[in-house]
Amino acid sequence: MNRSCEARLAFALLIAAAASAAHASTPDCLSMQQAAAQDAISQASHGDSAARLRSAVLSRDDAAFDSALGELVGRTDETSTDALKQALAGAAWIGNSHALSALLSARVDPDATSPLTASPPIVLAAQCGQTEAMAALLTKGANIAAGSTPDHVDNVPRGALEAALVGGQPKTATWLLDHGYDVCQTGERARIGRLLSHPGLSAAWPASLKARLICQAPSAK
Repeated sequence: MNRSCEARLAFALLIAAAASAAHASTPDCLSMQQAAAQDAISQASHGDSAARLRSAVLSRDDAAFDSALGELVGRTDETSTDALKQALAGAAWIGNSHALSALLSARVDPDATSPLTASPPIVLAAQCGQTEAMAALLTKGANIAAGSTPDHVDNVPRGALEAALVGGQPKTATWLLDHGYDVCQTGERARIGRLLSHPGLSAAWPASLKARLICQAPSAK
């Protein structure tokens, strides 16, 4: 595996960790983001435009980001397209408003996933409480329930509401409910019910949030 592939894989694994953390603990977004940024920066000098774009997103280097983005926008090859999707995921995950705005203006799909970033940007943003990023994605047409699937009881948060709850972001979960996220419509009753019954996660949730979740997941087992 060459260094460019290693960089892409490391970036993807670190982002995936935010989207699939076990329900037993709350992921430390800041530590994961710092680790991802350090890895991306160390690889950027050896990589191509895609590697430089990832590094610029995660390190919040706007000038470097604009330069790398200019090299990739307009290309139609799969590698370039995936690089833009991964950059959008990273920008949403860390709340990089400059990169997020530029990528959305470049018409990167706000619900985009790639082979290396399987969760939609709104899910990654929710896990780390990036409500401004979520609002920007919705403004550009993102599906608030992107990534959500009908009930399977396991430890993987698929939708943004689950991700916010697993990530220890009750304010973000409330924001999602206020903006129309409906557990009954997205079919997550059982998984939300398990989160409600997990004292290690739900103890810090305000009673008002729990009441709204219980109301939307009355038959969870």
